[in-house]
Amino acid sequence: MGNPKRILSVDVPGGREGGYVLANHTELYEGSLVCGPILFTPEKSLTSDFLVLANLLDWAKPQLIILERPFLYQISGYIGGIMMACAERKIGWWQIGPSKAKKLVLGRGKASKEDVLKWAREVWKGKGELTQHSADALLYYEAWREDPK
Repeated sequence: MGNPKRILSVDVPGGREGGYVLANHTELYEGSLVCGPILFTPEKSLTSDFLVLANLLDWAKPQLIILERPFLYQISGYIGGIMMACAERKIGWWQIGPSKAKKLVLGRGKASKEDVLKWAREVWKGKGELTQHSADALLYYEAWREDPK
């Protein structure tokens, strides 16, 4: 895949919201990060959710997408949907489990959600508010950067 410049890290929903971080990884923490929520409409179908994710890919135009390795049944469908959409668009993906990401970035694989959010807010300081899902997406992105691959 070479050295991708435009990377989308996604925390898929366990409920009705997810989060993303879009980055140019060569300029991390220097204004090149954009984050936000991925919002789904509860009264609509799973098909609608997949279209939201596909539209995110089309908007972001990433060369690589970073995904959480599924550990819960309820997120595996979303991850599979993103992988299919990536395959159709010829976008590569990289996955990591939450514990491994926390170990790489925070030094503790069992760090709490609050620990991740606190870390992410320090990294994101002055750039706006982060949701827990965007903080998780930032964690997965940073894990990708730190992973010896």
